[in-house]
This record gives sequence, C-alpha cells and structure tokens, in this order.
Amino acid sequence: MGGGNKLRHMEFRLGDALAKNCDIYLYTDYSNSGRVAAIGCAKAGMPYVQVVSSERLPNVRSNLLLSSILGAKLHYVNSGTNPKEEAFKETNIIEQELIETGHKPYRIQAMPWYHQSAVISYLQAAIELDSQFKDLGIMNPHIFLVTGHSHVGLQLASKLLGLRWEITGIAVGQSFESPALPFENWSDQVSNLIGLPVALKLTEMTVNFDYVEPGYHHPSNKSLNAVRVMGNAEGIFLDPMYTGKAMAALIDYAISDSVKPDQTLVFLHTGGHPMLFDIESIGP
Repeated sequence: MGGGNKLRHMEFRLGDALAKNCDIYLYTDYSNSGRVAAIGCAKAGMPYVQVVSSERLPNVRSNLLLSSILGAKLHYVNSGTNPKEEAFKETNIIEQELIETGHKPYRIQAMPWYHQSAVISYLQAAIELDSQFKDLGIMNPHIFLVTGHSHVGLQLASKLLGLRWEITGIAVGQSFESPALPFENWSDQVSNLIGLPVALKLTEMTVNFDYVEPGYHHPSNKSLNAVRVMGNAEGIFLDPMYTGKAMAALIDYAISDSVKPDQTLVFLHTGGHPMLFDIESIGP
C-alpha cells in the first residue's frame, strides 16, 4: 500500500532507528504517517506502537485498519478537549515505561530528525525528478503539491541546483500551517546539518491557502470533484482531504488564463488514498 512522500521520509527515519539499535518504534497519530511507519516496521521486523485518540473508536477503518493488519499495537487514549495533546502526553508515559523495562524506543516526533529527515528525503526526490524532467524534455515545470516538508525539500533543491522550477504548495489545514509557517526553520536545520551553501526564505516559497476549508480531515466540494476527475481520467486515487485539495488547485489554475505557453503543469502525488474510506460518498 503506497505511502506517497511518507515512504521517502520513512526510509531515513527507519534507517536511523536501526542504526541506533532501537527495538520499538513509537508514533502518535492515526494519519498517513502512522500507517507508513507501520509498513516500514513490518518490513524491518521492528515492533511498532501507535498511540491514537479514542475518538477514532469504535470504527477502526482506513489508516488504522491498515496499521492493525500490518501488526501495529494500537494504544488508545481517552479523548479530552485536545485529543492530539492528550495522545502526546500518553506517549511520553509509554516511552518512559518502555525505557524502564529495558527497551530502547525510537520516538521520531520528539527529535529534530523528524523535520530534517522529511526535508532531506525530498532533496533526494528533487534530483530524481530533475532527471525525469530532462528525459521528457520538460524545461519549465510548474509543480503543485500539498505544502509541508516535501515542499521545502523541493524548493531548497531548486535553489541549490539553480533549477527553473515554479512550485506551488497547497495548504490543507495541517497544524504547522498556523500561526506562522516554520519552513525557514526547517530549511535552516537541514542546511546546517549537511552543510548546504544555501537556505530558504519564506518569501521564496509560494503557499496557497485558498483550499483549506472546511479544514483538515474534511473534504471540500472542489477536492471531491478532483478525486472524481483523477479517478475517471487517469485511474488514480486521491485523498479528498489532502492530495484532492492540491489537485483542485491545479485544475483551477489549468483552466485559468495564468498558464504560461512554455510551462508544463506537474502534480506531485504525495499519497493518502486510504482516507477515501473515511467518507461516506464523493457524490455523483
């Protein structure tokens, strides 16, 4: 089951966990990242504990269903006024209990490597993408993707390599999108870590907030339409809360008068299609 950009992130994270001789992978969330962590751990033979809010009960479906099939031990936390915060507090307790019983847990979300690995993985992806563009004769791509770590990685690579890429990141309501985007900080961390001669300024990045509503984990009419268009035209599934919103932005741009004659529109599919099973219908 593909994981989009999260599989690239996981390559670096799981490699770090194995190099440090950790024996349990600990993660907090029911998102695509949590599922992809389950995929990586199953492949590597590392036990995996996934901490999630009990608000996901009683219907274990979508990403959580796949995590359970992959062997994850799902640990549910009673939901409070802030379910995510409560889940992280419980993860702190679980981590300490594991350490006290002789385990060496790997908790990526508590490390700077959480952001660094994700950005670095898309520095690598940019090198591959540049090679593909050259093979296809694409000289001036305009790339659309969901904003976040992958966006920062591509933008940083574009600056570093002097590429003529236009990149538009689409905000979908993720927690890091407010009150201020942390992209300069992520870029600085990576540049300092691996000795890059450049870093990014937020003003060098394009982030479109027009497609956030009705919020994270909630589809919009435009994102549902994008899901249908891609399914019918290309046989490709999109996540209506995530990649569907980025494709909706590309569709709007494509039918506008903004496309330059020498420009090739490129959609970077960053995964997430199991979330299709969290909705009842995508309409006619």
